[in-house]
Amino acid sequence: MLRRDVAEYDENDSRVWRDFGKTPSEGVGCFNLQVVAASMSDIAEINDSDAAAVELCSAPELGGLTPDRALMRDACAQSRLPVSVMIRPTDRDFVYTEDEFATMLDDVAYVARETKAEGISVGVLTADGNVDVERLRRLIEVAGTLKISFNRAFEQANDPVAAYAQLARLKVASILTTVSPTLDLLPRAPVRLRVGGGVKPEHLPDLRSRGLMNIHMGRAVRRKLTFESSVDSSKVWEFTHA
Repeated sequence: MLRRDVAEYDENDSRVWRDFGKTPSEGVGCFNLQVVAASMSDIAEINDSDAAAVELCSAPELGGLTPDRALMRDACAQSRLPVSVMIRPTDRDFVYTEDEFATMLDDVAYVARETKAEGISVGVLTADGNVDVERLRRLIEVAGTLKISFNRAFEQANDPVAAYAQLARLKVASILTTVSPTLDLLPRAPVRLRVGGGVKPEHLPDLRSRGLMNIHMGRAVRRKLTFESSVDSSKVWEFTHA
């Protein structure tokens, strides 16, 4: 059963959450919130929240890496929400060696074959800062029916408008990006824009006014605003119902 209450915050919570919760929100409709999970306990907490989707990874403090296969399998089986599995073998950048890329292909094949995931989250760039179309096409072929989310590699692309067009041609389902003026240069379809990375409660009215209703949260919906603490369903509620 989804929580519809807003629980009392503990003393470690940020003051901004208390202030934000006192002000009635304007507008209608809920934000579609994807929450980062890095453990089975995260999955359990997110299951008992108003989140809409999960991004599964390891090492979220490094921006997310490929989780181990046991976690992939068990988390996708236990989640009541659609799960997108992060495929990222290193936190170095989004330009991969041949060996790293081979590992990515193998991991995508495992996700497609052995888990109940809805999709994968992946980003591949060329050394000169463009979307690596050929490698991305290969990943998409191996993914089969899995939905493709292009991760925050998008922010490092030289030309975001051109990158968006390339991803649209490849039928990528969504792009993860941050709050920036660049968002107003990008269409809202066919590729869904999901905004994360520093989104705060005070950003939500502006995102709504810009037609950006898909958001992505990591630390911001945890009890102590750190990945070491648990997901707080009351904070999830604040973001989804703002």
